[in-house]
Amino acid sequence: TVSQLDYDRQSGRFTAILSVTAEGMNPINTRISGQVQEMTDVPVAATRLLPETILRAEDVKIARVRAGYVQGDAARSMRQIIGMELKRPVPAGQPLHVGDLIRPPLVRRGTIVQVQLQSGGLSVTGQAVAVETGAEGDRIRVQNMSSKALLIGQVVAAGTVRVASDIPATYPTAARPPGRIALP
Repeated sequence: TVSQLDYDRQSGRFTAILSVTAEGMNPINTRISGQVQEMTDVPVAATRLLPETILRAEDVKIARVRAGYVQGDAARSMRQIIGMELKRPVPAGQPLHVGDLIRPPLVRRGTIVQVQLQSGGLSVTGQAVAVETGAEGDRIRVQNMSSKALLIGQVVAAGTVRVASDIPATYPTAARPPGRIALP
């Protein structure tokens, strides 16, 4: 049993007398003291996680940690982090921070991508080189492999960029080649 409990709400410190009794023995009284810590449940790394890890359910677990250890941008639920990619390493047991997560890129800079252009009833597909990395929905620049025209498109799937027909192509160094169309 606990007796003589003293608690200071401001500092969170407490002292108490703990009495341990059992049949056939004299009571043992001991003084205990400590500090109350507010706890919260947050997602933490189940193991050490490396940058560019796309988080799966088995990579994280919910753990009870001191609220003081949880900073403002710490993820509060699993749905905030599952499917996201890490930007930096996270040690096992550490809370995951929203600022350390990005949507996983479907197109990486320097890779060859499928480019789709649709305008009215015309549909053209081709290949281009991604000038930028992008996740689904991101607008990135791609470069037509033959004309070297820079096009702006939206990442729609892994390795696929849709180019809008109303965005003009630009050429990196020379004027537009005569008689050439800047389609991918």
